[in-house]
Amino acid sequence: MGSDDLLTAASEGVVSAFSLFSGQFLATFAAGLSSIVLARLLGPDGYGRYSLSTTVATLLMLATDFGVSSALTREASRLKGRGEVEKVARLVGLALCFNLLVSLVVLAVGLALSRQLSLLALRREEMVELSRLALPLVVTNSIFNLAYAALLGLGDARALSLLPVVRDVSRGVLSPLLALSSGCEGAVLGLVLGYAVAAVAGVALLWRRLGGLPVAPWGELRPMLSYGLPLYASSALSTALGAYQNAVLAWFATDEEVGNLKVAGNFFALLQLLSAPIA
Repeated sequence: MGSDDLLTAASEGVVSAFSLFSGQFLATFAAGLSSIVLARLLGPDGYGRYSLSTTVATLLMLATDFGVSSALTREASRLKGRGEVEKVARLVGLALCFNLLVSLVVLAVGLALSRQLSLLALRREEMVELSRLALPLVVTNSIFNLAYAALLGLGDARALSLLPVVRDVSRGVLSPLLALSSGCEGAVLGLVLGYAVAAVAGVALLWRRLGGLPVAPWGELRPMLSYGLPLYASSALSTALGAYQNAVLAWFATDEEVGNLKVAGNFFALLQLLSAPIA
């Protein structure tokens, strides 16, 4: 590799890194700012209920991906390096079909058992309807994460920086607007719609990048699961711990206390934006 090639690679690396940082910065800023606005609209009690509403959906998300996203990142990067873009497109199409099918089944089970799951996880009768309203996140979050993983494997820095911004700006605009007329229910619906917009955007970016998403034979899913399942175990544990923390808060803290805690966390996330560039 000559000096010109090294210079070009270095320049591309700097541009990619700046794109990713800018996207993450804007997404975090939009999410933090909108959460503060939402907390002002809903009050501490309402924001506490809003924060707990995704607990059941988060638990159900554990049964959706099974490491396919991690395997897709690896395969997309490996096949792209070989110039086999058509095969990447088929694997992405297969992974999308798998995640969509599994997440829809999990969503159906969650809707059927929403009352029991809500009472088991949160022990609050008033949270049953809010938890049910948030359940479509099981599907939209699964598709969003898969699209992000595929774009990561393809090395598309601009798309990777754009997706979180689309997600957080969409929910940051929709949740407060809907909360004005429908309170907590509107805020949760805005959150779900924000993730839906981001999931559609992710699939659209993949379609444009790959020129279509044909579906590979289902037999090619087995090696992806074999590779991804061990990796999925660690991320599933982290997700489960987050849901468990919310459940414990619901058991022992009031809505107002939960709301104040979550708002403090949002302020901390905004403060980190100032320290991260320095670090």
